[in-house]
This record gives sequence, structure tokens and C-alpha cells, in this order.
Amino acid sequence: MTDFLSYLYGREYENKRGWWWKIYGTDGHFSVWDFIGMMYGYELDVVASDPSNYKNVYPDYMEAMVRNSREFCKNLCDPSSAVGAFMHLSFYSQSTQSRAASAIPDMYVLGNDRINGGIDLVASIQDPAAFGHPEWNDGFAPDRPYSVGNQSLFKSGPRYWLHRIPGKNPMYVLTGCQFLDAKGYTDLFDAWGCISP
Repeated sequence: MTDFLSYLYGREYENKRGWWWKIYGTDGHFSVWDFIGMMYGYELDVVASDPSNYKNVYPDYMEAMVRNSREFCKNLCDPSSAVGAFMHLSFYSQSTQSRAASAIPDMYVLGNDRINGGIDLVASIQDPAAFGHPEWNDGFAPDRPYSVGNQSLFKSGPRYWLHRIPGKNPMYVLTGCQFLDAKGYTDLFDAWGCISP
């Protein structure tokens, strides 16, 4: 999947008429980090669709993505590096995978909240301490935001959640233990210090 994503980045880099060059490319370069921020901007759809969602849910979304990237990269990559962030995005983002596989991906113009949210998310993945949260580097924590997904990822639908963001296909922000429960990994409860709901 990373190869598809590299190809998508290359196409968007070459398309100098794309709206992203006017936003991210003001320094004359559309970097991999700019691209990752834009992809997370697309991911922030329902989080940034309402000001109260953005204010209340976005900080937990950011923490979940940083912690999840740390867990994903254990013994595999450096999550603070562009390569590690690229690998995590390739693995985690279903909508990015769809864009990468599409002959004509829908690269519609993002609103300011989604642009800024994606940029901040990239900065927090690079260095969570810059946002005052070095503990996010620890990865999985049973009672902290750890995963984000919708009903297409959590097919049975979580029975409980940290946040349920309303919409046609609700988005969930889950703690570590909620994620294990939603994915059916209850055999890991003891190892991760979780209590059955």
C-alpha cells in the first residue's frame, strides 16, 4: 500500500495547478509532510464539520493518532520520521487507501479547520512534546484515546466509546480498552490492564 501512496504523492506533487500548491507549497515545495497533513485533513471530515466537535473531539483525535502511530511503529519504524508517518497513514487511513487506488482521486478543496487540523496533527506526530504531551510517545494506554474509526472499521459497532461523532456513518474515538473490545481482542485485556465492560 505504501507504493500506491507514494505514487499518489508523486502525482499530486507534479500537479502544480492543484489547490494544495497554493496552500502548502508557498515555500516552493510540496513535501511528504504537507501531503500527510492534507490526507489527515480529509480524515477530519466529521470532526471538523461542526465547531463544537472540533473543539471537544479534535484533541482526543490527535492523541489517538499519535498513540496509535507509536504502537504501529514499534520495532518497525520511527513514528516521528516521514517514512514512519507515511507507513502508518498507509496502514491506518481507509480513505487515503481509496484515493491512492483511484485513477481519479477526489482531491476536493479542504476548509481551513481541516487544513489547520491536518497540519497540527502532523506536527504532533513529529513531536508530541511540542504540544505538551511527551507521554503520547508511550503508545497504547488502556484509558487514553487510542483509535479512531467508523462503522466500516468497527463492523459490529462499539458498545461504548469516548466520543461518537454523529453523521450518516458515525465516527468513533475509542480508548485503548474500547479499541480492543471493538476489534474483539478481549484476550489481550489482562496484558493491557483492561477490565471487561
